[in-house]
Amino acid sequence: MPRSSKKKQKKAEDFKKVKLKVGKKKAPAANATDTSFTARAIVVGVQSISADKSAQLTNSHNHTLKELLAQMRHYSAPTRKDSVVGLGDFAALHPAALRAELGAVISATVRLVVDNEPGVRRQLLRLYGTVLPTLEPRELAPFVPLAVIFTCSAMTHILDDIRADAVKFLDLLADAAPATVAQFAPRVLPSFFSLLETSTAAADGARTEANARTALL
Repeated sequence: MPRSSKKKQKKAEDFKKVKLKVGKKKAPAANATDTSFTARAIVVGVQSISADKSAQLTNSHNHTLKELLAQMRHYSAPTRKDSVVGLGDFAALHPAALRAELGAVISATVRLVVDNEPGVRRQLLRLYGTVLPTLEPRELAPFVPLAVIFTCSAMTHILDDIRADAVKFLDLLADAAPATVAQFAPRVLPSFFSLLETSTAAADGARTEANARTALL
């Protein structure tokens, strides 16, 4: 009997409800999982459009020349396009400043001759069509070699529209600095002839395909 009584007493203690004192929290269970967490604030730098640039030359959207040129390497095509448009705005407002940084400007923009996005190249053509005629051939001459490299690369590009635009870029460049561009004829002409051959082959292929479809009708 005493042994049975002890078992019942122990069993009752297992299911006994613990009374808590007022204002005292219940102690967590031994196997409880701690789900508490801490949060930290992330401080984002001030965007260029709201920054104070009163001592710097900017375009209408408060972008400096350095910022515009940096954006031309952005992964987003709309951002690259906007940077070219912004550069045109900057050139209209500060032509002397653009001339002073012509090397950096040509280096950043000429790479877009082979940009995969047609809208970017279209804006670049507009920019060059506006800016290049305002430059003296001697001002542009030091940067013609780099421009020729990218233009020739564009003329032999795999995409048809890039090849087509390359001829337009070459035309603008030749009008702005004809004597300097002529010095690179040994490099330009093979790329140009390659473009003509590719265009002719593509036209013949399209004509053959059209004739085949006509014959099947």
